[in-house]
Amino acid sequence: MTVLLRAAAAVAVLALVAPAAPASAGSSPRLNGHWVVKTKITYDKNSPSNVGSVAKKRWSFTAQCDAPEACATTLVRPRNTGHPKTVTTVLHPDGSQYAGTQVYKSACFLYSGGIVEKAYTITEKTTINVTKTDANNAATAFGGKLVLLFAPTTAGKNHNCHADKIVLKLHSV
Repeated sequence: MTVLLRAAAAVAVLALVAPAAPASAGSSPRLNGHWVVKTKITYDKNSPSNVGSVAKKRWSFTAQCDAPEACATTLVRPRNTGHPKTVTTVLHPDGSQYAGTQVYKSACFLYSGGIVEKAYTITEKTTINVTKTDANNAATAFGGKLVLLFAPTTAGKNHNCHADKIVLKLHSV
């Protein structure tokens, strides 16, 4: 029986950080630039032993409008597994929170050492809570949550790749 390692979108490990009062009373804070983000796995359905794992990675946020406004922001973040190497998600502001969902295909890693490409359809939901801002209402700190749902494709099912859910807590460092 083939046992899988799972393309455990072992993306950085993070969990939800409670946001402070809205970063700005009047408008959404602007989220932009390159950030080191610490993640911590708080839930892993198929591999509970991964809970508590921590990683630090560089995430890039690019606002889709001119400063000083808050607007849709493109997040590009690396994945630990490299299948794909990065995930790009458009985040939309609502108060001090930015949220977005991305769906993509990912590999399944088998214990035998094999890799099944496009074995999962992953639905990834990112929520960022801006917790501090500067005088220009630009984010200077945030926390958040990353939820990954792994649904095996036909190729994944044929190789015993199982559905999974991973939840990560995140915060800027």
